[in-house]
Amino acid sequence: MNTILDTLKDYVDLPSFSHDKDDASRLSDRIAQDFKALGFKVNQMPGKTYAPTIVASWGQGARKLLLMGHMDTVFPRERFRPFSISGDSVSGSGVVDMKGGIAVMVHAVKRVLPLLNADEAGLIAVINADEEVGSEESTPHILAAANKAFAALSFEPSQRGALTVQRKGVTAFRVDVTGIGGHAGSDYKKAASAIKQLIIVLNRLHELRDDTQDVSLNIGVIGGGTAENVVADKAFATGEFRSFDPVVLTGLRQKVADICNAKGIPGTTTTLTYGQTHPACKETPESLALFSAAQEIAKKQGRELILESTGGAGDISIAAQAGIPVLDGLGIAGEKVHTALEKGDAALLPLQVDLAAEMIIKLFREG
Repeated sequence: MNTILDTLKDYVDLPSFSHDKDDASRLSDRIAQDFKALGFKVNQMPGKTYAPTIVASWGQGARKLLLMGHMDTVFPRERFRPFSISGDSVSGSGVVDMKGGIAVMVHAVKRVLPLLNADEAGLIAVINADEEVGSEESTPHILAAANKAFAALSFEPSQRGALTVQRKGVTAFRVDVTGIGGHAGSDYKKAASAIKQLIIVLNRLHELRDDTQDVSLNIGVIGGGTAENVVADKAFATGEFRSFDPVVLTGLRQKVADICNAKGIPGTTTTLTYGQTHPACKETPESLALFSAAQEIAKKQGRELILESTGGAGDISIAAQAGIPVLDGLGIAGEKVHTALEKGDAALLPLQVDLAAEMIIKLFREG
């Protein structure tokens, strides 16, 4: 197998926009090839809308460790940038989020396999192609693997020296309002403004934000109306809410519905539609123990890790639903993800491979 930079270049140079099934399928084939070369049994689980999810397994041991990543990116073909390297910096579409993490995973596994007993240990790698769009098709495959595993390690990108055991859950929603249109000067008394009703709803929704409890709610897109002299008969908004607490998320879902279902301006109708969701991943003592193990390894490398909670959703939260301890952030360190300036720290790649490899060995030897 090539060096990790060679592997990373191969992955980045294959575009894999979530919504381009053909492109992402080519990357799925390429990653599957690497796992087969390592002796894994590889299944590429077909998706209806998105590229196949890779489920690769090695070993017959009862104790199985789940390794997680995603191959899809947010970059369509017209925004795609190939791999490049300048000094200790690597750039390209998805180099950090998260093709660098997959490369770290593959090379860490390559290092540890000669040290593991296939009759006693088991590895399951799940790499999906729909994480950036909610992981709807791949969720059953992630859960199935997590239910067989004693722990899960995810190779999402890290801030320098940061790992996480806690991620916010997120629920997306859309609010549509219909009203009665009319001329803004002559028919306004008979009209019912959809925009005015939407504003009322959005103001009430924003009151659900609670910084003291790390509850966020954001309206990201709004629209409606046709001209300044026409009372709008249609308006819409899309948004999302997030929390670390699954119970709070359930409560927010009901509160948003109550606000949208409340009686509004006569002549208007408000409709709420929920979209993609990711569950919350809440900190547990068992997950903290995984972080402590990683911290111990990092200290031997001469560096310090920090524990970080993140408001970003991730597939590690799906694995956590199986009740197993989880650790995220084992991928490449970088910045400006999801932008044309996305770049990673190539100098840290060997340390990340070492960290992941030592974690795998430690978990099997010490439990």
